Amino acid sequence: MVITVQLESTTPLYQQIQTQIIAGIAQSELTPGEQLPSVRALAAQLGINLHTVNKAYRLLQDEGYVIIMGRAGARIADPQGVGDTARRTVARDTITKHLSRSAQEAAIWGIEREEFLKQAERLYDQITASHKGDAQ
Repeated sequence: MVITVQLESTTPLYQQIQTQIIAGIAQSELTPGEQLPSVRALAAQLGINLHTVNKAYRLLQDEGYVIIMGRAGARIADPQGVGDTARRTVARDTITKHLSRSAQEAAIWGIEREEFLKQAERLYDQITASHKGDAQ
């Protein structure tokens, strides 16, 4: 998986990295146990400060998407792993936070409940379709 950033974007660089890694996991481009580039290597590849990459990795760890193993680097976490109840709880809390924000924005912009739910279902189905295709 290739990670890119748009320097001119209003979205912070660390969030761009986070978003792409989460999308890679959701679309099975990144799999549990897979090694991520080192902080230094990714920063050099992207031409950005290594602290920006470090922040993205730390937040991904806090949300349960990656495991940082000191000098061994960062690896994609296994969301189905045994004993990951705490990480699953953190993930649910994070998802609820994002859904709350999306629902608030939909209400502000006058998007009806049914339209909001249909769009959420469409997006979920698009993402999970790649998983179903991999399993077949």
